[in-house]
Amino acid sequence: MPTQTTITTTGGPKTTKRKLRLYKKTALSEAIDEWHEKRLPDHFRPKATGLYRYKMRSRKYEEKKRRIHHHSNPLVYSGETRFMATRSIQITATAKGVTGRIQVPKYIYMRRLGQPDLASELTRITRAELKTIMAGVEASLVEQINGEKERTVEIV
Repeated sequence: MPTQTTITTTGGPKTTKRKLRLYKKTALSEAIDEWHEKRLPDHFRPKATGLYRYKMRSRKYEEKKRRIHHHSNPLVYSGETRFMATRSIQITATAKGVTGRIQVPKYIYMRRLGQPDLASELTRITRAELKTIMAGVEASLVEQINGEKERTVEIV
């Protein structure tokens, strides 16, 4: 779900492209960190199955998980994935953009034919979440640019 934003500035000294790239990296890094802290844990709650449209698991699997681990939370069997994913994130800013990497067990990326794509399910966001995240990015950009002398910014 790519999004596009236009930034219009008026008054004061001209913001250099270099500063704007730095502001963008900062804003996107903050957004990734906020997603990791506030949105990622929601992927492991019971409401997530419908909200993020996870692929249905077999009845046999669900019964075994309920019998052995006494829960029916999505993307959680023993709790190892949830623990590793929510523990920490590594955010890297490069010339091409900003990336967040979470540590997860190898089986998240190992996929057999017909099995759910766990990596995709773990990182899905809804349109409403995307709008909220982009609003935060835009607010951060405006705050950073307006922090310069005699500057006003409007994001269209």
